[in-house]
This record gives sequence, structure tokens and C-alpha cells, in this order.
Amino acid sequence: MFLDGRKQISPVVSMNLNVSQSEWGNVREFFRRLSASHRLSLQDGEDFSGVGLPDSLGLDLCDNNGTNISVTAYNQSEGGKGFIRGLPIEIYLVHDNSNWKIFACDFIEAMQQSWPGKVEFPDKSGTYGPKPAILDQK
Repeated sequence: MFLDGRKQISPVVSMNLNVSQSEWGNVREFFRRLSASHRLSLQDGEDFSGVGLPDSLGLDLCDNNGTNISVTAYNQSEGGKGFIRGLPIEIYLVHDNSNWKIFACDFIEAMQQSWPGKVEFPDKSGTYGPKPAILDQK
């Protein structure tokens, strides 16, 4: 249970970074740099199979206001059952705060600069569309 009484939270923004597993190290480094430059807490977890590429990637960035950006991915063969292309990234609010959109927009802009054309936003039907309108309401 959260301090404000909620029992669960859902992402306020979902996106996908359409990169291959070979890019996961660069994504990890991006999170590390962003963590250091914005004074964010970083939780970093990975699992290696011994073949040189991580089997899973778990990264979380948190700020003091309760905004959490999370990446959780597992190696899946392309086209296989349950295949998800790229890295799913979600933004959660551990508790309501007014600064989350600024943090989220800075994060997304930095990702778009690092991976032009690779940041995608799924809509309810599962196709990819433009950045959610909620992010335009700073």
C-alpha cells in the first residue's frame, strides 16, 4: 500500500524505445548519465546468460517528488510468442506531484536526441502514435 492509500499504480505514460538488445548497454549508460546530471536515484539490474548480451534489463529512475521511470525487458526472440519490440518504458507517479511532466518531457527529449525516430508511444489499440497529449499540458 502506498502512503496516500492506493494499493496499486498504473503508468501515466507508456512508450517504447525501438532498439535491439545490442543497444541495451547504451540505454543503461543513458540512464546512468541522466541520473547523475539530474540528481536522480538509479536502480540498475541485469542478468547475463554468458553469451555476452543481457537476458534481462531492469532500470528505474526516481526523483524526490515521486516520479518513477521504469524499463523492464527480457530477451525474447523476434516474432516469438509475446514478442515485444524494443524496450517498454513506463512513467509512474508514486504520489501526485506537479513536476512530473517537466521531468518526463526532459527525459523523452533526451531519449529522442539519443535515438532519433526510435521513441514510440503505443495507443490503446497497440499501434504507435504521437506523444500523448497529457505531456503537452505542462
